[in-house]
Amino acid sequence: MAWTVTPCRYLDGVQRYPDVLTQRWYVHPNDLIGGWAVMNCDKPPSQADFRAYEVEVAAFVSEPAARRIAELHNTALDAGR
Repeated sequence: MAWTVTPCRYLDGVQRYPDVLTQRWYVHPNDLIGGWAVMNCDKPPSQADFRAYEVEVAAFVSEPAARRIAELHNTALDAGR
C-alpha cells in the first residue's frame, strides 16, 4: 500500500500554506508536553509561530525516533524525492 499526502486546501482550491514536505525538518526537545519534536523550523515548539506555519511534524517521540524521522525526510529531500 502506498501512502499519499493530500495538502489541505480551501474551498476555492488554493493552497494557503507552505507544504511541510518540501521543507527541512529539525529535532528539538518538546518544551511544551515533553519528549521530542520534529519541527519544520529550527525552533522548539514553545517558540514556533503557527501563524507562520511553523509546526510540529511529529510530537511526543523519543530522541532517537525524532532524529531518525528528520534524517530520513531530509535525506529524501536532498535526493529530490
